[in-house]
Amino acid sequence: ITKPIKKEFKLIYPRVAKGLVIFATLYLLFSIFQLWYADTLFNQGEKASDLGNPGRAYNLLTLAAELNRDEPFYTSELAYSAAAAAAALQETDATLSAALKDEAITELDTTLKVSPKNVSFWRTAIRTYFELTSLDKKYLDDTLKAIDQTIKLAPTDPKLYYNKALILESEGKKEESIQNLKTALKLKPNYLEAKVALDETTQSAQSENDEVN
Repeated sequence: ITKPIKKEFKLIYPRVAKGLVIFATLYLLFSIFQLWYADTLFNQGEKASDLGNPGRAYNLLTLAAELNRDEPFYTSELAYSAAAAAAALQETDATLSAALKDEAITELDTTLKVSPKNVSFWRTAIRTYFELTSLDKKYLDDTLKAIDQTIKLAPTDPKLYYNKALILESEGKKEESIQNLKTALKLKPNYLEAKVALDETTQSAQSENDEVN
């Protein structure tokens, strides 16, 4: 009685093993295709963003992020595209604009929790928060906080001090702006934009002081 059972088992085992190998191979191929397609969508989304089409960029980047949720680079760029789309729709579709704004913050928070010390993601956070300032000026403080955090991670980047100076100057904080411009020029003496901004801000501050006196 035992012999037929053993023979049947010997016949079934290779089939099962072969089936598992085929399944594993197909799954691997599908996973590779999924990652490749996600990269393709992501690249198309970035191009759409560069061309000034935030709606198309958001749609493509959303699909890319859904295919590969483990890639924080995708969610980082998705956060910015959602913010840009929200800003673009604020006059024509306030409800959708608000939803996109919330999504931008959610995706940004997710990204920074996963990679809190990634300078590239913090740079995107600066862009994202600044984009949202057109919807609500409260995000200007978030932009400055993001710049400060990025400066902690990349203290020798003159552009960070330059961008902070421009925001401070727009808020009427000329002395703080001047100090940041001086820091930018100390790090990069041939920084023409920073030099021009420093001259203009210094003259403006001096004019205001003269008016007060």
